[in-house]
Amino acid sequence: MCTRRVSWASCLALLAAAGGAQTNPTLLDLPSGWTELAGSDMASAGWPLVPDCDYGAPCEIASGGIIAYSGAALDSERRRIVLWGGGHNDFFGNQLLLFDLLQLQWQVEQPPTSILQYELDEQGEAVSAYKFMNGLPVSRHTYDHIGIIDHLGGVLFSFSGACADAPLYNAGSSFGDVWTYDFVAGAWTDHTPFVTGGQDFYLTEPGASGEYDPVTERWYHLTAEGIWSYDFESRNWARITESGHPGIERSSVLDTARRKIWSYGGDYGGDATLSAFDIDDGVFEIVSFDNPPGVRSAAGLTYDPISDRLVLFGGSSDSSIWTYDPESMTWAEHTEAGGPPGSAVYSRFLYDPIHDLFLLVHSPESVWVWKRAAPGVIFADGFESGNTEAWTGSMP
Repeated sequence: MCTRRVSWASCLALLAAAGGAQTNPTLLDLPSGWTELAGSDMASAGWPLVPDCDYGAPCEIASGGIIAYSGAALDSERRRIVLWGGGHNDFFGNQLLLFDLLQLQWQVEQPPTSILQYELDEQGEAVSAYKFMNGLPVSRHTYDHIGIIDHLGGVLFSFSGACADAPLYNAGSSFGDVWTYDFVAGAWTDHTPFVTGGQDFYLTEPGASGEYDPVTERWYHLTAEGIWSYDFESRNWARITESGHPGIERSSVLDTARRKIWSYGGDYGGDATLSAFDIDDGVFEIVSFDNPPGVRSAAGLTYDPISDRLVLFGGSSDSSIWTYDPESMTWAEHTEAGGPPGSAVYSRFLYDPIHDLFLLVHSPESVWVWKRAAPGVIFADGFESGNTEAWTGSMP
């Protein structure tokens, strides 16, 4: 238990040590508000670029294309962010990158494949346009289609997305392919074709969002035309509802307290819809609320279990942070100076439970951290301000 007269940073370090988790003193000691992490430029990883850029494919890191319309996942147990993206006509490199939360630097988990390795038929068309001849997946916009799957040992899951252009294919084709990456074996596994449901247009349409539920051990994929669940053992998709969150270009988050998956905003022009899917009851609903954040496209949405709030950042050009109280059904805006400019975020805005802070992969040049002014203490107008080094609350 964290008790009075113990600093919040010290308390977190003690709790993490008791649970066997490693912490980074730099992250624990950061002040409240926004901080850009020094040395968080992807170029510092010394990653190899795609060796053969053909078909007019963009391959330079400076283009920022590796995060275009793409997401990330937090590997809490291994203390790192996993970045997998690119695709369409933005970036052809299929490298898998990690941001180490203990070293605070990028690492290359897997280097890129040459784009000349498509298997072509007699007409020069790619036989399997979603993967290379060596069996590795091509880069793609990953949106909010990726996550860490706990019951399979923390593998990375990736579903569909807008793939990099292959010969004679339209750029951004979506194939509904399912992949996992095993960090222990250092290998991708292609789980395509599906047993059922894999070719449904609305299921495979890029730009939707999804979440993994460790209780049911399933992936839930939320589209405008319904919600599906993926069973990893049977490799089977099952449709649960006939309706879903309108539009695409959004992110979702699992509320572990209520066992609901929340989604906000979406569409290219922005949307202000808040929806909730109850996993246990199988019920989807559009939620009414007071004081909305306004229209957002591709905003980052995460859940803070300490304050029991949804936390929303970014989307289009908006750089504000909003929190949503599921009990009072109200939003509150939190004005923070000195933060990153607004941008499309998808699932690159992540809550880190070990350090109790929020991580943002903003661009290839920067990773940002946002910390509350106080650890989960809420007043009517938002988070309490205060000195985190002299915190006097308690937490079980």
